[in-house]
Amino acid sequence: MRKNNRKYHYFYKITNLINDHFYYGVHNTDNLDDGYMGSGTRLKRAYKKYGIENFKKEILKFFNTSKEAFEYEVEIVTEELKIDNNCYNIQGGGESFNTSGYVCVKDNIGNTFFVRTDDPRYINGELKHVGKGLFVAKDKNGNHYYISKEDPRFISGELVGCSKGIKYSEEHNKKLKEIIHIVHKPHKTCYVCNEFEIIKIKVTDKEAYLNQGYQEGKKYHKIIRQSTSDTHKKLNYQMGEKNSQYGTCWIHNDKENKKIKKEELENYINKGWIKGRKMKFN
Repeated sequence: MRKNNRKYHYFYKITNLINDHFYYGVHNTDNLDDGYMGSGTRLKRAYKKYGIENFKKEILKFFNTSKEAFEYEVEIVTEELKIDNNCYNIQGGGESFNTSGYVCVKDNIGNTFFVRTDDPRYINGELKHVGKGLFVAKDKNGNHYYISKEDPRFISGELVGCSKGIKYSEEHNKKLKEIIHIVHKPHKTCYVCNEFEIIKIKVTDKEAYLNQGYQEGKKYHKIIRQSTSDTHKKLNYQMGEKNSQYGTCWIHNDKENKKIKKEELENYINKGWIKGRKMKFN
């Protein structure tokens, strides 16, 4: 039975009564007393270590559909929450819903919502995955942050990648490669395209489509790109004052980069700053 046909759809929290570590999740069921206690990898390890009797489950909110429940989970289980040492969640909110043909995306002003994986706006790049362009970084004290490469703290070197400075033994790297090889599963589906469409098909059908003139992958045809470009021009998308970078510029002083308003540029130049952004400092 499909998740959305279940009688109950709810968002829950499981708390470790010994150390207050926690886990959030969504469950779809016909029986509120089915004994379900989450399926997270870290959570299951914690059950073995502390005993499941030392965990408490609370139903925080009910929803009419599984889609609504997963959309709410996206708001709560953020990437910032995942790197909290007290959190058992590994996946971001809504990721388990993605396997049903949907993906959580964000638009150009930061709104997040679900669309089907074959939605033209997702395929052509107008809507991007919520984690697109973001990664986990750390400061000198080991605190973690979820940022983009454009973050001034990353550009200045205040924050670095989590693996920066960590050296793994050859034995560790060998075991990691073995694990990756074991868990890797061949793709069951793939994309093919021609000058008119991009479609998702079974891998077993790929050769037949290639013989009909399709190309492998999601190569954006010039007609699609031109159509998107024309639409953006009509809407003045990211042009003039609508551009998020409008009225700003980068400066540096051979020690750090800084983004300022253009009307402040002359004052900074007089103080010895240089216009432009420097990617590496001595």
